[in-house]
Amino acid sequence: MNSDPKVFIDEIEVVRKQAVEYAGFINRIKDRLSRAEKALAEKPTVPVLSSLVSDLQAMKSQPEQPAVSQLIQSLEQQLQIVRQHFKDSFPADLRRECEAGQLQFANLQDGCGVGPFFVALNFPKGIASFHYAKVDVGTDVPLIAKSIVEQAMILKAALIDLPVDLAKFGNDIYEAMRVTAARQNKPSKAELRVELPMIFHEMMLIRQLPAFGTKQKTARNEYSLPRFVIELKQFVQSEQNTRSSRPFRPEPAVIENAKNPKKSIFIPQDLSRGFGEGTYYQAVVVRQD
Repeated sequence: MNSDPKVFIDEIEVVRKQAVEYAGFINRIKDRLSRAEKALAEKPTVPVLSSLVSDLQAMKSQPEQPAVSQLIQSLEQQLQIVRQHFKDSFPADLRRECEAGQLQFANLQDGCGVGPFFVALNFPKGIASFHYAKVDVGTDVPLIAKSIVEQAMILKAALIDLPVDLAKFGNDIYEAMRVTAARQNKPSKAELRVELPMIFHEMMLIRQLPAFGTKQKTARNEYSLPRFVIELKQFVQSEQNTRSSRPFRPEPAVIENAKNPKKSIFIPQDLSRGFGEGTYYQAVVVRQD
C-alpha cells in the first residue's frame, strides 16, 4: 500500500467533500423546518403544512453520507504500514545524518548510539530522549533524524567538550565530602569516605550557589549528574590527582548497590561513549589533610 502523503490527502478529501455536501443538505432541512415552526404559530395550518410537504419531497433525495467508517478502516491499515516502514528505515536515516554531522552512530537494542549519547526512540509518541551514563539528560526532541543529530551536537558541546577546571573540581569535591561528613556527624579519621550520590548532591549546591549580586540560576543551568560524571572521571585520571600525596579514589559498588541510583553512580570507561561499558561506584575515599 502506498505511503505517499498525497494518497492520504486524496482519500481524506473525498470524505471531506461528502461531509460538506451532506452538512449543506442537513442545514437546508433545519432551516426549512425552523421556518415551518414559526409559520404554524402565525398562519393557517393547511397552507403551511402543504408548502412544507412539497419542499421536503423536493429534498428527499439526500446526498451520500460521509464514508467515515470506511475511511477509518483504510487509514488504520495504511497507518500500520507507514509506522513499520518508518521504524525500519529510521536507523538508516539517522546514520546518514550522524555521518553528515561527524558523529559516531551505533544501532542498539531499543535505540541508537548518537555520538556519546544513547538515544531512546519512542515511535508511538514520536519523540527521542537522550541518556548519558544511564542517566536521562532530560531532553526530548521530535523523532526526526536531523533534529536528533542537532540536539546531540548541542549536548555534546555543553557536556562533553566543555573543558574541566581540574583544580576547581578538586577543591569543590573535597569541600562537598567534608560538608557531607560533617552533616552526618562522622568521626574524624585519617581517611575520609563519602557516598558518591551524597557527594553529587552537595556538589549541586556548591555549583548552583549564585554569586553575590547575581540572580538565582535557572533550572536550565543546573549542575547535572552527567556533567558531574565527566568531571569526576577526568579529575580522578588526571596527573593532578594520580601524582597527589592524597589522591581521590573512587570505590566500586558492591553488587547490592550497583544499579541503585541512591547508592551508586555509573561511570563509563570511555567518556566519548557514554552508553558503553563502565563501572558503578558507590563512594570516594581520600586521605585527610
